[in-house]
Amino acid sequence: MRRPRKSLSATRLPGIYNEKMFCVYVLHSIAGRGLYIGYSANLKNRLSEHKRGASRATRYRGPWKMIYYEAYFNRQDAEGRERYLKSGGGRRFLSAAQALF
Repeated sequence: MRRPRKSLSATRLPGIYNEKMFCVYVLHSIAGRGLYIGYSANLKNRLSEHKRGASRATRYRGPWKMIYYEAYFNRQDAEGRERYLKSGGGRRFLSAAQALF
């Protein structure tokens, strides 16, 4: 007798739900009015580092408020988006989006 075939569930699809998510995020300095753009595989921990002052890049410019983020399955896509947001076109995009906040 043949064993019944198992169906592919969302949790078993390769490369989709079992992979890490990479997040690109933008922080707004409440005191200094500046922006910080970064990416992380663990957004919750990274934001905690920024708030605690454990990140050298943001230690002296806080407190911070996250105003934008995007999630990606692929690390290279997240890094590319981070580079774009740090470019002139990305800064224009963020300034237009920042007007909404």
